[in-house]
Amino acid sequence: MDDALEKSSAVAGGQMFQAPDQGDEPQPLAAGGAEDAERRATIDWVRQQVADAIPIAGTPGAKYLGVHRRLRGPWPEALRWAPHYRPYPDALPRQCLLATATNRAGEIIGLQSTELDPLTGTKAEKVAKPRLSRGPVGEGSVFLGNRLAPAPTLVIGEGLETTLTRSLIAPCDAHACLGAVRFIEPAPHHTRVEILADSDKRDAARRLARQYAKDGRAAFVVTVPDSLGAKADLNDALRQLGAGAVQMAIEDAERFTNEMARRGLSDFDLEIGSDIEIARRIVERLEELYGPIIVAEGRVWRFDHTHWAALDDGHLARFVHRADGAQYLDANGNVGVVRLNKNRIASILDAAMKYRQEHNFFDEQPCGINCVSGFIQIEADGSPTLQPHARQWRQRHVVRGRWPVSREPELFSISRLARYLRDSFAGDLDAADKINLLGEVAGCTALGWGTRVRSPKAIVTYSEEGATGKSTLLRLLRSLPNADAVASVPPGKFGDEKYAYRLIGRVLNAADELPDRAVRSDVFKRMITANRCRRATCIAPPRISRRLRFMCFRRTCSPRSPAESMAAQCADCCRSNSLTLCRTPNEIPTCQKGF
Repeated sequence: MDDALEKSSAVAGGQMFQAPDQGDEPQPLAAGGAEDAERRATIDWVRQQVADAIPIAGTPGAKYLGVHRRLRGPWPEALRWAPHYRPYPDALPRQCLLATATNRAGEIIGLQSTELDPLTGTKAEKVAKPRLSRGPVGEGSVFLGNRLAPAPTLVIGEGLETTLTRSLIAPCDAHACLGAVRFIEPAPHHTRVEILADSDKRDAARRLARQYAKDGRAAFVVTVPDSLGAKADLNDALRQLGAGAVQMAIEDAERFTNEMARRGLSDFDLEIGSDIEIARRIVERLEELYGPIIVAEGRVWRFDHTHWAALDDGHLARFVHRADGAQYLDANGNVGVVRLNKNRIASILDAAMKYRQEHNFFDEQPCGINCVSGFIQIEADGSPTLQPHARQWRQRHVVRGRWPVSREPELFSISRLARYLRDSFAGDLDAADKINLLGEVAGCTALGWGTRVRSPKAIVTYSEEGATGKSTLLRLLRSLPNADAVASVPPGKFGDEKYAYRLIGRVLNAADELPDRAVRSDVFKRMITANRCRRATCIAPPRISRRLRFMCFRRTCSPRSPAESMAAQCADCCRSNSLTLCRTPNEIPTCQKGF
């Protein structure tokens, strides 16, 4: 084996060691005789390098993808980080992001390495080719999906970053070819096929899409605007235009079918052209693109890798626009054309909301914390177990943290968080109780358990002076979950349906000020205790909801309104167990407020 490895390294500059340019097709290794032995040795070497590598979470590889490519986890198992990668035995070690290529049986047969500059975190510029392929990568692909949760959409892309960009939008079985797109055998559960085309490779992508369409599958070619560049890809659209542009590119993808011709300007298949029929087609298309959806609390929810996310009303309306111009046959056999207007769009959306309804879907969540590593399920006896992200956990937020973590009390004691907690309550007789209270507040936010505690409460931090750390606490709480799970609706707006609607599905409402009148209002108490409150949406009639989550406010008491007066104003709420006051008496230096 050692002789074979030495021989493979001797021919590294030839057929065995490939460094394809963007879009070049990697050539498979020759088989037979000595070449077959070299092939096996190369694959063994690749597998050893992959085995020595580590998952990329928390490594420079994840930082490169997140900061410089605007991608986010959870990262697929095919991506690894190698701090001492060697493409062949005699090569010098280097820091590389590895993308492992597997065959149809799931066996590792090759990899693509991206060497990163340890100073800048980007591709190494001091080497001629920072991205290299090793092994017969052309015989397989890099699988970027989740083998434990197969998706109905098969995605085929050229490069790693392009294909990962598509995975941001919705779960899919994504394959990066590490070269020109080619045919990937679809599985029986694949009903939709998407080919990601660079601006200069659209013709090849369309030929491949027609090949899939002949087999009766809906095939789509996803492209980006020419204005992004002659060789632009989906990741360029993400970095220059944002995730919304990527989502629109996927929804507006060119469709290929095995039909000879289509009717009208729309690709919707309609029989009678009614609002009900269009609504059913909308639901079918949404599930084709995003997987199973549910309708709860007047909103449409889809599973976004780690948690359930809502589709906004404008997005749904734009999705309906695609039915404009579709043709159908009326009762007399004449060709009719769908012509949409504002009222008809509202009618179609109202009809679509009647499908997939599960009003109490999010009321039956298991106890646990949904974090980046997975779902930490907490049993009745308090024992935690880490589970993979899944729809069944019914979580609508994800905490920005990982578990398990190493406990190092010495490091925590010198951290900024520990210093903030000490300085905020220094000298207080009940300092320990206040710190424990803030820990419970953070834990309740992470659990999303605000309305499930026995006595739901709002937390108010107050002091006679400013700069005592009240705003810092709100920033800490807001940073726990993803931004979409946090609201900032002031209590004075709770009675306004337009503002109250923003609280639906949020795990935390953190407002900067608490007016006196808001504390005395009945609607304030109802919101805190999760009593039923009427609300309205722009696409559904008013209905009842109680999914309003944890509340946290801050207040600086002026000399005209001292802390004792603040407590008196909140007496009714305190007696009804709906309000908890936390006084922060100590001024914190500005230099110690940041985290």
